[in-house]
This record gives sequence, structure tokens and C-alpha cells, in this order.
Amino acid sequence: MYNTVTASQGTLGVGGGAARQPWASPFTGTSLVPTIKTTSLPSAVPVKAPTFNPAFIMPSATPSTQSPTSTRFVVTAAPASRDIFQSPFSNISIWNLPIGNGALFAEGGLTITANSGVDGEPEVLLLDPTQPVTNIYYSSGAWTSNSRCNPDVPLQLYLQAPFPTNFLVADIVSNRRNYPATFIMSDKVTLRQGMPLAHCSAGQSPTLLAVADPANPSRSALFAATAGGVTESPSIYGPGFYGAHASSGLSAIGGTIRIGEFMPDSQGIIRPVRHALKANIQAAKYFYKAVGMTALTCFKWPAVKCSYGYANQYAGTNQFLSPGSLLALLPSYDINNMGLVSEPGKALAWTLQNYGVYLVDDSGWNAVAFETELSPKGDYRDAFSAAYGFAFFAAPGNENVWVKDVRKLFSLLSVVKNWDAAMYNTVTASQGTLGVGGGAPRQPWAAPITQLLVSKPPTAQPVAAKSTAPTPSKSPSVSPTAVPATTKPSSTKPTTTWKPSSIKPSATPASMKPSSLKPTRKPTVTPA
Repeated sequence: MYNTVTASQGTLGVGGGAARQPWASPFTGTSLVPTIKTTSLPSAVPVKAPTFNPAFIMPSATPSTQSPTSTRFVVTAAPASRDIFQSPFSNISIWNLPIGNGALFAEGGLTITANSGVDGEPEVLLLDPTQPVTNIYYSSGAWTSNSRCNPDVPLQLYLQAPFPTNFLVADIVSNRRNYPATFIMSDKVTLRQGMPLAHCSAGQSPTLLAVADPANPSRSALFAATAGGVTESPSIYGPGFYGAHASSGLSAIGGTIRIGEFMPDSQGIIRPVRHALKANIQAAKYFYKAVGMTALTCFKWPAVKCSYGYANQYAGTNQFLSPGSLLALLPSYDINNMGLVSEPGKALAWTLQNYGVYLVDDSGWNAVAFETELSPKGDYRDAFSAAYGFAFFAAPGNENVWVKDVRKLFSLLSVVKNWDAAMYNTVTASQGTLGVGGGAPRQPWAAPITQLLVSKPPTAQPVAAKSTAPTPSKSPSVSPTAVPATTKPSSTKPTTTWKPSSIKPSATPASMKPSSLKPTRKPTVTPA
């Protein structure tokens, strides 16, 4: 058929019959026209030596496995479904809601220059419920000169969770990371979080300094002192607001940049990342310090707390910049005419414009740091570098095309100033017709979850590294009171159906003092 078609001089198309479109136009130059030899065609195919035709392509003896030489960002259609492990939480989660056309903005005022670092802060994601249930113990190493590798003696059992034996998280004292960690329990539904995780060898037990149980602040070192009113199921199907970020109380899995995101597929196409992101900025430079600021006023919803040393640490002058603030790129920007010089930079701009980025922690230095995946699948920063040939992170004074775009975009970000608990309740009651800040959503709400790991997805309910990167982030330490290692784990059962209206503005007794950020007793262990 091919020979018949090519002999038709443009009157036939593939498969025969009139061509649906005109044949490709002739070459205007001849220097690149190859010579066609019929002897190179398969001998079993009887052919007539054709006049050269631009459509004539010799079959390759071996399919090419080489990666595309170029990449491009393409705004593809929103997926019709999503995987709960790759895209966790309900479609009314803050991490999954798109920005609305009614969002109001205030100037961000970030000055991210060539003298600012760009970093990736690894978040450990252990999401395989079939791994062996492992004891995780308390270590006071934290950000002291002591190692996190060994549990404190006497042993204090902190958590029992599925944990891959050979997955290691090193503790390099000179390059300490926060390493917030999220574990899926064996029930395939419950999430537990803690930080900083260490697992220095296969023969040692993993350790944590603190665990996060937002539904039971009195049991949680990270939630021992918050703005109150936090009652949320630790379910992968739930709203997913809260978790192990010590400077905000926000999740250590929602908003994480996952391996594969902002990276090209096998065809060289970078697809949109359809969720909000998370980032750390320098608290001492940017987080707002108001006259008379207290532990009740040092953050923005949806955060429920701020850094332990906020009173002496925060020195920012922008009243809209605090832990919990949502920043976004104004809708008036044309991503294709902003002077962005990398394709992943354009993809990042799209996500910042349509979903935004929440400020969740302190970078500890003059840098902006995204929260990125570290899991048995790998380190996101390494995967990004392998995909593009340039680093995800850069120290001050260093730059590549991606880092240049990140610095530019963060300097242009504004704060969504009409995003609070009341607006959240209005938006989530709209059944998909409103976005963050009100107005029609810039993108459709997140698709239904199709990978169900239980017979029926539960209703969300409240319950009574490897890369060498710039100087890492730092978080305040929290020291729990020791309890015997023989303490018998107790189970936690949901009691009341969670509803969007249950998210209310935070409130805490005025008597709370920053010193209460240190817990008085260790969390009860929740069994796998």
C-alpha cells in the first residue's frame, strides 16, 4: 500500500483513498536530501524504486532508547482520576484546591536574588503498607551536636509503622536536615508523621525527635501548644491539613513535590502539577513581627502555630507574610512572555499561578526551599538533576536556567489575602464552582480517587539523603518527657464525621506562652 500511495504523486493518503490533508511541501534546499537505495529495504517486500519522497522513512533495525533531546511544557487536560498515593487527600484539601478568580492579592515583597540560595528540603514519604512494622524510637539528637542515629537510653518507643529495612536516612551533623516523615499504616488509610527521621544503617532502629498527632494535641510533641481547635483525622482520604512541620503545624506530605513532577515524560513533555506547593523562607528576614505579637497571632490560617523562637526571631515588616501564608503568581502574568528561560520554570510558573505555594517552615538561611520527596523511589533532587543535566538547588552566587527562573518567580509572588477559615468553608460547600479566595476556579477541582485500598473510602473523621546541597533548614527542637519503653500501644478510633464546616478560625486561651511548646508528656503510641 505504501508503494501504491507514494506512486500517486499526492492524490492518495495512508491506507489509500484521497489524502485527508495535502502532502508535505517539497524541500527548498537539496543539501540534506538523502539518497534512497532500494537494496536497503527488506528483501521480502517487492518494491519499485520510487522517486524520493519526504514521507519515505527507512524502518530502524533497533528502536531508539535515547531520551528526547529537548523538553517542552504543555498544559494537558486535567486527569479524570488520581492515585491516592501520588495525589493524597480529598478534593477539598487545601493542597488540592485551585485558586479562584475572586482571590485578592497583597504584595509578597520577597527579594530572592542571585545572593539567595535555592534548595529542596527532603520530606521522607514511606507509603508502602506492606513493609514490615518497625519500632521507631525517640532520639534527642535533633539539632544538637549529638547523633540522631542512636535511640536515647532507656528506650522510648515513639511509633510502630511499616518501614523498609534497607531504606536509610543519614545524619550528617554538618549538614542537618529537618527530615519530616510520613508513614502509611498497615490499615492502608491512617497516616502518621514525625520529625526529624534518622535511619543510619539497616542494623539500627529508626529514630524521631517528635511525632505529630493533630487530633490529639496533648499527645503530640509537635502539637502540644497550638492555636487550638485542631481535630482532624490522620487519613490519606481526609482533608490533610496538618502534620509534622514544626513552624506551622502543616502537613509533611500534602503539597510535596513528588518524583516525576516538573520532569519530562518519555516524549519530552512536562505536564502540569495540579496541586499547591510548600516552601520554606528565611523567617528572620520575612516572617512578620507585629507589636505585641503572641503565640496566637504569629501565623496565618491554615497554620496553627509558628516557630518556637518567633518572639526573638521574626523581623519581617510585611503583615501578610507568616507561617501558613499562601503565595501565588498574579493571573495577569503571561507565562510565555515573562522571560523564563527553562521549561520546568514555565511549568512551575503555571502551578504558582493556578495553585500557589504555602509557607510552612523556616529555611534557616537566605534561601527559598521547596519541600521535595525522599523515599525508597529516590531523592527528588537527584531525579531532577538526572532529567535535565543541571541541579535543582544552588548556593548563593551560583545559577542555572532553572534556578534563575525560581529566583525570578519568587520575587514576583503575591499573597492571597482573602484565604481564611470562613472562605474555606464557603469554597468547599460550592461543589466545585469556587476556588481559593472565591470566584470561579482557575482549574477544575481534583479528580476522584480511583486507587481505593479499602473496600470503601473512609469519610475523613476527627480523632479524640544523598544529595549535597546548600546549608539546610533548621527547626526548633522539642523535648518530650521520657516514658518506659514497655508502655503498651493504645489504639485510636474515629468518633465523629468530619465536615468542612468544622474548620474554624483558631483560638487558644490567652494564657498560652511560648514555653508551652515543650510537651509535658510523651505521645501515646498508635499501633499499626
